[in-house]
Amino acid sequence: HRVDPSPATFSRFWLQEVLRRRFAFQGVIFSDDLHMGGAAGIGDMVARGRAALEAGCDMLLVCQGAEPVAQLVEALAQWNNPVSQLRLVRMHGRGGIGYEELRRSAQWRDAVRLVESYDEPHTLDLM
Repeated sequence: HRVDPSPATFSRFWLQEVLRRRFAFQGVIFSDDLHMGGAAGIGDMVARGRAALEAGCDMLLVCQGAEPVAQLVEALAQWNNPVSQLRLVRMHGRGGIGYEELRRSAQWRDAVRLVESYDEPHTLDLM
């Protein structure tokens, strides 16, 4: 807070100076959920989205409701950052395995067993 009072999602210091320059991170930066309480001081949903993009986020997360997503898509339709676009293209990967192959892997089965070992009831059908 002494360095930048803004949440990291809206901070050029944390995203550009620290993450990109000091740590040389070249991957995609996802915002926090723009519905989070700490984002309220930034403004409405469009102001939050614009501030996150300007700070250095490549992807915006909106975890509640379709209306805010529609507002962002409409308001930021002309937003263009070629460097961000290149990072997003790299996310497509290099021909990874498909879902069915993943589910047959030993690592998947181990992960499912670990999740199922927790005492709390679960409703996800992982297998």
